[in-house]
Amino acid sequence: MSGLTPLISPAFSGGHADEVVQRIGEAIHLGLLSDGERLPAELELASQFNVAPMTVREALSTLRAQGLVETRRGRNGGSFVCRPLAPRFEMSQQRLVAMTLSDVRDLVDEHQAIAGQSARLAAERASAVNIRRLFGFTEQLRTAAHEGD
Repeated sequence: MSGLTPLISPAFSGGHADEVVQRIGEAIHLGLLSDGERLPAELELASQFNVAPMTVREALSTLRAQGLVETRRGRNGGSFVCRPLAPRFEMSQQRLVAMTLSDVRDLVDEHQAIAGQSARLAAERASAVNIRRLFGFTEQLRTAAHEGD
C-alpha cells in the first residue's frame, strides 16, 4: 500500500487529518484497498502523507468512527480496512455539488479521453480468455443483489 499519496483528488481546503481521511477513504471506496487489508504503521503513513504521527492518529480515529477502519491490539494488530458492501453515495454527491461547472466539464473530458482510449486498446488486445471473463463479469453485474456486488 505504498501508493496512497498520489491518489488524484481535488484541491483540499480542510486540515491535514481531514485530507488523510479523504484520501484513505477514497482508496477504500474505489477498491484500491481491499477489505481486511492491513494499513502501514502510523509512522509509515505519516511519512507517506508528509504529516505528523498525531495527525495520522486523528485521521485513523475518524476513519474508525466512519466504520472504514478497524484497529486491533496485540502482536498481529494494527489498522485494517473495513470496506463497505455498498458505495457511499453521499460522499460522491457532496464532492459533485462542491464542483464548479468547469470542474465537471474537465472531469467528463478526462474520463471520455481515458475511457475511450482504454476501450479501444482493450478491444485490440483482448484474447478469447479475456472476452469470456468480461462476459462473466457482465453476468455478475446483471445478477447483483445490491450496489456493492
